[in-house]
Amino acid sequence: MKKKYKITEVAKIFDISRQTLIYYDKIGLFKPKYIDEENSYRYYVEEQFFQLRFIMVLKRAGFSLSEIKDYTKTRSPEESLEYLEEKERSVTEKIIALEASRDMIRAKISEARNITLEEGGKMEFIELQGKRAFMVDLGETFSFEEYDRAFHYLDDMMKRLGVDENEYVEEITKDCVEEKDYMGIKNLGFFIPDNFEKIEGERRIGGGTYATFLHRDLWMNIGESYEKMVDFLEGEGYEMVGDPIEVFKSVSVHLGKGEVTRVRIYIPVKKTE
Repeated sequence: MKKKYKITEVAKIFDISRQTLIYYDKIGLFKPKYIDEENSYRYYVEEQFFQLRFIMVLKRAGFSLSEIKDYTKTRSPEESLEYLEEKERSVTEKIIALEASRDMIRAKISEARNITLEEGGKMEFIELQGKRAFMVDLGETFSFEEYDRAFHYLDDMMKRLGVDENEYVEEITKDCVEEKDYMGIKNLGFFIPDNFEKIEGERRIGGGTYATFLHRDLWMNIGESYEKMVDFLEGEGYEMVGDPIEVFKSVSVHLGKGEVTRVRIYIPVKKTE
């Protein structure tokens, strides 16, 4: 006579709850082999254990109970294969999404370390070589939606080209800085690595003597960094002679007061005559 297992015994063997087995029975997913008509006790046999183990494997693989139930109803090997292939595609899509989330978290971890460890507050003069760049003209006036569309267009273009630095560049008009309008962005783009083939529409930006400063604060507070730089230039006997450049990554980090971004500001300068 086949050994019968009570529901509590099966639950202990498979390390699941008694309520789980009752629910599986209720929805018709995994029913006991025998039910005692007198006391309504449920009994399972060993031949059913493979089925339960298979259900648990599918559940760990991300199948919902309704999906598992549908799969166990497949009538032919062809139906079973088609169902599993569709599930594989679904799991692959989830893996891709999870990997993207992981990459974003890693980028935020790296940026948080940079923000907390990198030396800031130091202004200096440097000689900056001109760089290849692809820029999008934002026009004299633009909305947030237009800026966002341009940003995503550039992001997609960088991915297509294989530019993996994830670094963006903005050109700010000199007039706007002098008028203390620090959102006067005229162009948004990205740098092109020197080993890349020529890209239609690219141009060179930068080149010459620049004052530089690392802004590490909320983006809305970037005006404070510009004001410090202007005061620094006056004190050192320099003047701004062209449009500033801002270089930043798309990653920001929440540090209590808001989303903090690192922006490297470059102002083209010359000695005051």
